[in-house]
Amino acid sequence: LGCKAVFLLGGNHRDHPPIAMFVRTGDVVLMAGAARECFH
Repeated sequence: LGCKAVFLLGGNHRDHPPIAMFVRTGDVVLMAGAARECFH
């Protein structure tokens, strides 16, 4: 815990390019609904 990271969130197929999100300590990534089927 406490490390910075790049979180990659793609689509529901591997051929969709991922979106890069820079997350820091205390950040939360909530995946609900259709996002639960995305590659990460």
